[in-house]
Amino acid sequence: MADYYHLKAVLSSHLNRSAEVYHYNILGLKYAELEENYELAGASSIELFYNLYIVKKDTSALNYLKKAEKFYTIINSKLGLIDVMQMKAYIELYNNNHQKSNDLILPKLNYYKSIKEDSFYQLYALFMIVLNYVDLNDDANRVKYYADFETLENDTTITKYLYKIHDVTLNISFSELFLSRKQLDSTVFYLKK
Repeated sequence: MADYYHLKAVLSSHLNRSAEVYHYNILGLKYAELEENYELAGASSIELFYNLYIVKKDTSALNYLKKAEKFYTIINSKLGLIDVMQMKAYIELYNNNHQKSNDLILPKLNYYKSIKEDSFYQLYALFMIVLNYVDLNDDANRVKYYADFETLENDTTITKYLYKIHDVTLNISFSELFLSRKQLDSTVFYLKK
């Protein structure tokens, strides 16, 4: 049953049916716990956290992040625990605690880079680091880590779509930074990108 509801949630996500995604993840979590399928319980918990905290700005979602960490710890899921670590850094970024967010990510950056089977972990870490440095007004580190981010453009473990949506977000952030500085040539450059 847990697998069934997990697949229903994935399908609903692809169809952009957010209410169904939430509903099927709740059911997926319920059955995954009953079946002691901690991998799916963790995945459902992460999805519930993401949909409630990031999409709906609901802080009750933090309970799902704690559950995900518990489930992934039980089965010692390396990638699941990385998801949890990155979401903790994202929470700090979201709450404008940019230095704290980077303090959570930077010590683990080489670890993320070492995950060759899925470079998205490195991409997402670099994405957050760059956004943090934009808000910290640290041009040297923003440029340095964005250059590292760009090296992942042709990585075959990351879909072109996933790379591009993160790159577009960064370029919008750069354009806003330069607009706030009244550097219009740079603003236009990043808007064109």
